[in-house]
Amino acid sequence: MKEDIEDMIAKMKRTPPADIPKDVAERQEALIVCYRNNQTRPLDCWAEVEEFKNVVAHEQRKFVANHQR
Repeated sequence: MKEDIEDMIAKMKRTPPADIPKDVAERQEALIVCYRNNQTRPLDCWAEVEEFKNVVAHEQRKFVANHQR
């Protein structure tokens, strides 16, 4: 489980912060902090995961809408 958490944190850090919308970056940071604070209980971060997923999905919809013909 710890390896999964570390992999997720590493994946989140791959994109430069300048390319990430502010609300996504804030949710991302909250999720990383939660995982670090709950390394033995990652399921305690379910709310942060849901918030992060929701804000990313919203940004994806905006991106698609802006790039459709």
